[in-house]
Amino acid sequence: MSLTVRDCLRLPSMSFAKVIAGEKGLDKIVSSVSVLEFIEESNENRINTFTPNELTISAFYMIKDDVEKQCATIKELHKTNTIALVLFYTGYILKEISPLVIQTANQLDFPLIILHNKDYSINYSNLIMEVISAILQDQATAKSVPEDIAKRLSQIPVEYRSMENLLQLISNHYKCNLVLSTNSDIYFNAEYQPFSNNFSMDLLFHAFDDNSRDYTDKKIFVDDKVLYIYKKDFLHIDNSWMTIYASCVNTELNIDDLNDICTCTNYFTTLWGYSLDLQSKNTLVSLILKSESIVTQKFLKLENISFSSISDLIIVDTNQNKLNTVKKEIEALLNEYSIFFISEIIDNHIVILASLSAKHETSNMILYEINDYIDNLSYNASVFYDESNTDITSIRKSYFDYCKCVSLLESIFHNKRQWNINDVSFSKELMDLCEFDNPKKESILQIIHLLKDHSDNLLETMATYFIDCDSQLNKTSQRLSIHRNTLSYRMNKIKEITHTDFTLMPAAYKYYTASAMWRFMKSKGEI
Repeated sequence: MSLTVRDCLRLPSMSFAKVIAGEKGLDKIVSSVSVLEFIEESNENRINTFTPNELTISAFYMIKDDVEKQCATIKELHKTNTIALVLFYTGYILKEISPLVIQTANQLDFPLIILHNKDYSINYSNLIMEVISAILQDQATAKSVPEDIAKRLSQIPVEYRSMENLLQLISNHYKCNLVLSTNSDIYFNAEYQPFSNNFSMDLLFHAFDDNSRDYTDKKIFVDDKVLYIYKKDFLHIDNSWMTIYASCVNTELNIDDLNDICTCTNYFTTLWGYSLDLQSKNTLVSLILKSESIVTQKFLKLENISFSSISDLIIVDTNQNKLNTVKKEIEALLNEYSIFFISEIIDNHIVILASLSAKHETSNMILYEINDYIDNLSYNASVFYDESNTDITSIRKSYFDYCKCVSLLESIFHNKRQWNINDVSFSKELMDLCEFDNPKKESILQIIHLLKDHSDNLLETMATYFIDCDSQLNKTSQRLSIHRNTLSYRMNKIKEITHTDFTLMPAAYKYYTASAMWRFMKSKGEI
């Protein structure tokens, strides 16, 4: 069984440890430990290395008086897939832990552990030595490396599930540089940081240019250092032949290691469900969303596909057991209009890339038919459409913004099945607003608290008016099944209680936001 944060809490050096936030993340796997003390003053690019399963130690010395930067650092550590933070010398260097820091860690399920005793005799090396010893012991008793890798992969958030990050995890485990190459000269790579300067993909390709098959290993000299290099051909789960290259300094691999590495690379498809079948143009969906852009550009060129032909993003959500059925029926609809498109099921979403805006005479009709199809389904389904993408990066951003907001969209827009980029942008703003206590949030919460206990369901009336009925009184009364006079009474009551004509701008936007926040908080059981 792999070592977890919870296991580390049982180490002798953690006798004085206390988990103050993020308890839900204690079962995440630990595979390395590092120290973070040099933190750049700039908020941008402070931490930018993918560090899967890493336990970080710090005293927050450089930012001990800046709560905002402490929160930002925790967010950035979480983004890089660091799995916990141990704060040393609390009460001495960091005088106290701000409630905002605790709130940030709790929202991310990111374990925040304070470690101190009265004489501060425990130092970094005590914990580092014990954690590393526990990791090595755990690795020595592991029955299967692929099984261990699979456990770690299951804990990587959806937005970081890429082939490059999968290879990085394997690279860190075997302490080697890796290149995964296809017959189409498309390749993915990962560098093991301690000797990444010795890494050259061209060197690997040229060293094995004799077209040798299956497994080959060689020993060469680079800058007076011995470099062990390896090549292994294998059949990917998509029935396409691929080649894994590896290079090591001061360590060696064997054929069993290469076989395990090949098995692990197949997890991109078997565990995560992303296609690497380069015989199918639909694989481009996986490449766009789950790989570096340079890989995607190569495949676009290989298939002679222009970006302009796939610039529009359509995402359809429905019951998992209906995904394939809905996907086929929407594909049939697009085929009727002779529209070029690529489609794939990614992270339990139907993702379609096309260029509807390029065909102005038919685009509105196509979208109308897709929306009509979704509306008439007897089971839950929704569709998101974004035609504002300018490059691959913007498609990827739009996709992940939607993924982050989809549950919020469902909790806010009760009677809506078609969403656009404006809905997602508003949801992101609301998520940011709800994240921390601030004057704007308090102002909106005050509106909610003033209305929430009223017997006439004033909050539901306000939310229906703004969100469901586009601020139209007739539609609101029909939606609520109440008389127009009853609705007018409730609207006037809201104005009377809040001393505001909430139907006029700019107050209307504030009350629209209050309506959405109320629905969001209600869905989470917070109000």
